Amino acid sequence: LAGVAQPRLGADWAGLAAAAVAACFDSQLDAAGVVAAALKVAEENNRNVWEELRFHLSPYHGAPAFDQAGLRQDLLNWFFNYGKPGAGKDLNRFANNPLRFVLPVIRAFDGDARKALAVLLWPPHHQNQWFCYTSIMHGVTATLAGAMLGARHGRQAFPAEWRKWAEPIAASWFPMTDVVEQTRARERDIIEIHETMAQRRQNGMSQLEDKIYGCLLASSIGNAMGSPPEWEWYEVIDEKWPGGVKTILDPRCLENEDDNQLAMLLVETYIERAGRPVLGWHFANTWKRCPNGYNSNHLLQAGWEPRYTGMWEGVTGSTVMCMEPVGLYRLGDPEGACIDATAVSYMYQRGLDVTAAAILAAATANALRPDATVDSVLATALKCAPTTPFRTFDEIGFESCRHYLEACLDVAAKYDDVFAVRKELYEKCLMWSPIDPLEVIGLSLAMFKVARGDVRQAAIGGTNIGRDADTIAGRCTMLAGALNGAGAVPAEWIGMFSATGLERIRHHAGAMVELMMGHKLKVLKARQVI
Repeated sequence: LAGVAQPRLGADWAGLAAAAVAACFDSQLDAAGVVAAALKVAEENNRNVWEELRFHLSPYHGAPAFDQAGLRQDLLNWFFNYGKPGAGKDLNRFANNPLRFVLPVIRAFDGDARKALAVLLWPPHHQNQWFCYTSIMHGVTATLAGAMLGARHGRQAFPAEWRKWAEPIAASWFPMTDVVEQTRARERDIIEIHETMAQRRQNGMSQLEDKIYGCLLASSIGNAMGSPPEWEWYEVIDEKWPGGVKTILDPRCLENEDDNQLAMLLVETYIERAGRPVLGWHFANTWKRCPNGYNSNHLLQAGWEPRYTGMWEGVTGSTVMCMEPVGLYRLGDPEGACIDATAVSYMYQRGLDVTAAAILAAATANALRPDATVDSVLATALKCAPTTPFRTFDEIGFESCRHYLEACLDVAAKYDDVFAVRKELYEKCLMWSPIDPLEVIGLSLAMFKVARGDVRQAAIGGTNIGRDADTIAGRCTMLAGALNGAGAVPAEWIGMFSATGLERIRHHAGAMVELMMGHKLKVLKARQVI
């Protein structure tokens, strides 16, 4: 959120401040534990900031013990050796990371709000008052310290006379507790879903692993089947392949198409993060190890900020084709999947491409549920689709993204044959280009509906509709695989994978299960207790 108004450094400072407040709610941590938790997050996300904080928290570099008997002298020493601009390892000449001031004070005066805030607000005698202000950053540091003390000790952390005037001011914010309780209830359901699906079945594979494995298998299969007729119109496909393409024509495409390879890179990013959040710059780190032809990759290699490199890409549907790992990790949480997919996608796309990727991730998160149906998957996709007015390049006449998807699904509802539906979809739902992301997601959902979630029919339908056939077939087949599991994927298609390629998918599916049932569930359960 801070990246909206700040570049990387300011956003990281804000993120660390939020992390420190979050750590204060954990009753298992003492003040030193809160400091350690904040430093750990800093080390994982910005080592420059981590080094700055570590330097200033060291007793050898100005962070005082705040001896009660000599408090005034400690404060003077702190200011001139630690608090003033230019002292130690400053990253910014005109501002300072507020945690640099707050962490040592919280560590020294935890539970004593009067002294903690007095230290942060106390100005040493100096003729240059602006110098004094920039040194201590009174308002920012006091606000952050107050939030951390309140999170650690509740309202009783503050004197009664302070609460008397503060509570009426803050009263309008107290309904935040209701929001947190709603989140807790939603996360409780997510925990239950995971634990139910993680139970081993007779074949030794849990339903969770079966569905994730089926999703990744089906994604690669649909992508490979749709590759030969990509860019063709369905009439041309019927001429070239009488009766339609009904199997994988080139097994090499199972492991070398950009769609499935990008999806595998995103899965590997989740595995490397070991249950921690995955955002744009985390996926960017994976990309930089695997050079590709995207404009954003060149910008990333040059050191550009991943939050906005996607703004220099053409809108091509390239995020829609690989965003299912976000939905896998966010099983049972479509809204969270929508948010995460947006954050990741802006690394290399913009506009409707990001919107379409978010819709796909949300649909995937629903498809993995044990009680998911074709209708629930499609309803989730529509719920995520924006209703804000928009205009397409060719002014085709749809009022919004959701209106367009509803039109595609209205056509699909009339058919139960993936070949017969093509003509009307072409007449009513084609966009300005085969790689328009809205067309890709619209035709994918339509074919998923006509196929009734059947993996084979989804792959055949997505392939033979043409246009961006490899991505359309990959998306609708992927949803079918997530819905029905690996057992629904035709064995003859699985047999076309190389042993190495199949083992990679199987390994990645198992690794995703491990991190979801390990760190992710551990964090969710701890939040329930807190």
